[in-house]
Amino acid sequence: MTIELMQVNDPASMELFLDVPSRVLAGHQHHVEDIKSEARRFFDQDNPFWRRTGTALYVVKKHDLPVGRIAWFMDMAYHEHANEQVGYFGYCDAVNQKDVWQALMEKAESDLQARGMRTIRGPINGTIGNQVGILTSGFHLDPQPLMAYNPIHYLHQIEQLGYRKCRDLHAYHIRLDSPRAIEAASFHPSADVTTRPFDRHRMDEELELLRVLINKGMEHHWQSRPWGKEEFFYLIKEMKMLYFPQMVQFALVHGEYAGVIISYPNINMLLKKYDGRMGIRQRMDFLLRLHKIKEAKVELICVSPEYRGHGVGKALLAAVMRHLIAAGYRELEYSWVVEDNEASKHLARSFGGVPYKRYRVLEKALNRMT
Repeated sequence: MTIELMQVNDPASMELFLDVPSRVLAGHQHHVEDIKSEARRFFDQDNPFWRRTGTALYVVKKHDLPVGRIAWFMDMAYHEHANEQVGYFGYCDAVNQKDVWQALMEKAESDLQARGMRTIRGPINGTIGNQVGILTSGFHLDPQPLMAYNPIHYLHQIEQLGYRKCRDLHAYHIRLDSPRAIEAASFHPSADVTTRPFDRHRMDEELELLRVLINKGMEHHWQSRPWGKEEFFYLIKEMKMLYFPQMVQFALVHGEYAGVIISYPNINMLLKKYDGRMGIRQRMDFLLRLHKIKEAKVELICVSPEYRGHGVGKALLAAVMRHLIAAGYRELEYSWVVEDNEASKHLARSFGGVPYKRYRVLEKALNRMT
C-alpha cells in the first residue's frame, strides 16, 4: 500500500501533526493528550530556542489519513558544548506498521546525515527539558507531566530498524505516608545549609537564579548544555510550578546559592480530560481544581559541583516533602533519573523511592546506513 510522507510547512499541516497521537493512541486509557496550544508555542519561530536549533516535522498518511509523525532536531549549542555530532528524533508516534515506522525513521536519518550528523538519538523532543524516552515498563499507569506514554510496539518497531539502547531512565515512586518517607522528610541539615522557597514577587530575578543554578548543576549531565537567558525564560515562564512556590526550593551553603529543586503537582490528572484543549473553560476548571491534586512530581534536583557532598540534595528534597506532607499530598514521583546517576538513585531510595517506570533512549550510527 502506498504511503505519503509530507513535511509540515503551514498551519494546516501543523494541526495534522499535532492530531496524530490522538489517532494513533485512541483507545489507550493511559494516554494523556498534550495541550496543543503549548506545542504550537514551542514550535513557534518566536521561540529563541530555534535560533540555534534546526528542525523539520513530517507526517505519514495512508488512505489520506495521518498514521504517523516524527520531528528531527539539530541543537548547535549542544554540539559546541559536548563536541558530539548527534541529531535527535522526537515527537514520534505511529501505528504498529513497519512501513510507516521505516518511512519516518529513514527520513529523519537521511535529513540528519545530509547535515553532517554522525548519530541519531531519541526520542528527545528537541531538548532534555522536554519529553525524553520511550516507555518500556509501567504501561498500566498514567504518565506524569513531561513523561511519555506509548504502547510497547514503539520500542519494537524502532529496534527492528537497527536502533540500540543509549540510556535507560528511571522514575521513582514515593508514598508520602510511609514511615520511611516521613522520617526522611524530617531531615534537617547542618546550620551551614539552608533552604528557601521561590519568591513569585521577584519573578525575573528568581528565574535567572534558576537558570544559573541549573546550568551549573547540569554542566556535565547526560545530554545537557547551558541554557541561554531568552530561551530559558521563554520555555519556563508558562510552567505551572510557579503557582506553588513552596514546591521550588533554593539551597544555600554559608549564604551562597548551591542548588535548586523543581517540583509541581501532577497536572496530568486534570489535563487528561481536556483532550489537548486549553480554552477559557478548561483554564477556569484547571485553576479551580489545581489545589485539589494530591500527587506531585520532582522534575529536577541540581547541586553545584563545589557543594556536592554537603547534604544539599537531601536538604532540598526534604524541604519539598515536608511541604507536600503538610499539604496532604499522598504520592510523589521523582523522574527522570539516568541509570548511571548513582547519587540521584541513592537519594531517591533513601527517601523511600521505588523504581516503577522505565524509559529508554535509543540511537543509531548514521555512517552505517545502507
